[in-house]
Amino acid sequence: MKNYFKHLKIITIICFLLGSFALSAQMRGIWLPPNGGNQKSVATQYIGLVEAKVTYHSPNIISPSTKENRKGKIWGQLVPYGTGKNDAINVWRAGANANTVFSISHDVLVNGHKLPAGKYGVFMIPTDNEWTVIFSKESRSWGAFAYDQKEDFLRIKVKPETNEFTQWLAYEFTEKEENTSTVVLKWDSLKLPIKITVPNSKELYVERLRSDLKLGARWSNESLLGAISFCINNEINLEEAMTWVEQLLTRNRTSAGLIAKARLLAVKGQNEAAEKIMDEIVPIASSPELNAYGYSLLRDNKVKEAIKIFALNIKKYPNDPFIWGHTDSLAEAHLKDGNKKMALKYYKIAKEKAPVSQHAYLDGVIAKIK
Repeated sequence: MKNYFKHLKIITIICFLLGSFALSAQMRGIWLPPNGGNQKSVATQYIGLVEAKVTYHSPNIISPSTKENRKGKIWGQLVPYGTGKNDAINVWRAGANANTVFSISHDVLVNGHKLPAGKYGVFMIPTDNEWTVIFSKESRSWGAFAYDQKEDFLRIKVKPETNEFTQWLAYEFTEKEENTSTVVLKWDSLKLPIKITVPNSKELYVERLRSDLKLGARWSNESLLGAISFCINNEINLEEAMTWVEQLLTRNRTSAGLIAKARLLAVKGQNEAAEKIMDEIVPIASSPELNAYGYSLLRDNKVKEAIKIFALNIKKYPNDPFIWGHTDSLAEAHLKDGNKKMALKYYKIAKEKAPVSQHAYLDGVIAKIK
């Protein structure tokens, strides 16, 4: 019995020490340099509201072990070309060390193919003229050693292109348009571009606007006006935008709200109703508001209506400190209307009223028209 308790005591101490060690390791952990010196990197790009991100480890063209300069020896050698016979052998992890991971916050198109929101392991099968790019549902593997084709979500074909020399493998987002961007793999003297497209970028903004307004932004006149203007400028969600306008005007019948309603009616083709609201706007709008309204009409290609508003603004506020700028606006509208004679007339009047600092700009515009 004495030996039994002695052994029990020893076992208890060992278990306590092992437990303490495990807990300590979990609490503290360690951070060592990456294997082969391949630093972890992240490339992130927003395409409107959509976040696209590539997480990868970046190898050097210089071998970390032999110090050999592998320039010109990467593709087809260090990274073997596929043969098409055995994908499991030919698959490359599209970087170094752990999986290269592509994360996307919303559904998108990748080179025209649907890719739902989520996180994907990226693998590639290079050849000398066309690569297979794989988006795998498994993103947690350490490289391609456990790659399983059954876990593929999407495969696309991409043509590689020559590129300026790049020492460290890198992913970079280029061509950052309103609803598209291109993520490019670069290493050695090659690049591989992959186009990401957000097919419903404007609808996503509308969804976000609804959410923001529901969560309290509707109590801000500025926020409501911003939401309405987005819908008008993009000619989207016009019916709901009209309900937002009415909410705004019920709370406070301001010139800014009336201008928004007039613009919205005009975009919907209800020109007579828009004209009636203009009669209500003019007496209460400030000079900057009228000028902004004129430009909104220009943006909506309502050029004749814009000319009318700019002219009314000058007539109503002849002593406004920015009268030269409002005269410049009228000249710009006449120029867009194709009436160079009237445009010259008002540009010259604008110069007479403008500060000296604006003369060079106005002289340039006048000379260009002449």
